[in-house]
Amino acid sequence: MQRSRGNGRNEFFEEQQRQLRQTLTEASLPSAQIERVIASGYFAWGIRDFFSTEGRPAVMDSYYGNKTSGLIEVEEFIAYLKEGRARRLPSGVSIYNVRNIGEALSILGEDQHARFAGRMSFRGQTTDYHITRPVPNPRAALADGRERMIVPSWWRPWINKDPAERQTGSDRSLFTSSLLSAPLLFRDIPGWQSHLVGANGHGGEHQEDCPVCAQMAAREEEHMFSAQTSGEAPLLEQHYGMPTIGLDVTFDLATAFFFASHRFPAEGRRVRCEPVDRGSHHGVVYCFVFEWPPVKETEFLVKDISLFRNLPPLRPIRQHCGLPAFHFNEIAAAGRDLHAVFHLDEAFDMSGLPSAADLFPGREEDRFYDALLELRERAPEIWGSIVEYEDL
Repeated sequence: MQRSRGNGRNEFFEEQQRQLRQTLTEASLPSAQIERVIASGYFAWGIRDFFSTEGRPAVMDSYYGNKTSGLIEVEEFIAYLKEGRARRLPSGVSIYNVRNIGEALSILGEDQHARFAGRMSFRGQTTDYHITRPVPNPRAALADGRERMIVPSWWRPWINKDPAERQTGSDRSLFTSSLLSAPLLFRDIPGWQSHLVGANGHGGEHQEDCPVCAQMAAREEEHMFSAQTSGEAPLLEQHYGMPTIGLDVTFDLATAFFFASHRFPAEGRRVRCEPVDRGSHHGVVYCFVFEWPPVKETEFLVKDISLFRNLPPLRPIRQHCGLPAFHFNEIAAAGRDLHAVFHLDEAFDMSGLPSAADLFPGREEDRFYDALLELRERAPEIWGSIVEYEDL
């Protein structure tokens, strides 16, 4: 596990960066070039052969991790730095411009795409975001050196920054904390507050002869086991405004095109949803085929974790969401699972897309959302990142 120093620096990255500096220095590379490599997010790693315990020295790109583009053998990387040559990989990504969702559906019905039916997920954005690093990845960069960044919200502040400054991820999860999640976990149990016992009003022994206590104890035990063993419960926080290492994707193409064609400007503590004017579209829909680990739709996650079974979060279910997680050494690795990209024509026709009201049910309909807003009002220091949408 990576550790952080008291000054916020990441010990794991610093040590691996030191090793890479030493390797590149021994290869007679100038120090200024070495520092550009480090600033671009590369660090020392090793590749282990399947049938051997011996590892081969390599360089890992902290944007792509263990993906094919993210691991480069040292000799190849040094040749790239010295001579500008590298073993490039075919992207395999098909690029299209579409005027409406019907055109996209027709394209995905072609044999080259249809074979991935059921495994393909999508993400819509109003812009296609790229960066240029001092030392681009030779296998992932476009001809002009730019690299597409598809990055979970938690990691976005660390784009184009020294990876030794990256935190592992959020240091707490509101949904897996037995204390913080109690108002959600027991919301449907009348008078549950009076049955909380122990230190700070929680965590002690429930009364054995109390049926309410027995119900709460059983539910809490089930929730803590299911939430912590799955490791996915914190990702659901993403859907309601809290940054996580999960990337929002959907298994419904129309939902992805909705997000590619609508903006969400904030006004104070509330967010509006408004369509992009026809003639001004610059949105993009990414089509992914995640090989491993596979991505499950949120609806199945809701059924697996008791907190969400008792108080279903309706919004991610309506949006047919999935949430693949990306860690500190692979923040942009989703881009390496891209199968196709749809660019919206400037005059994209939004006919056939779901409405905002369908995808963002209000407080009366989504009881989980209603409970979160109540918690934000009562304890903004804890739940203040919950996003409230104007009535849609």
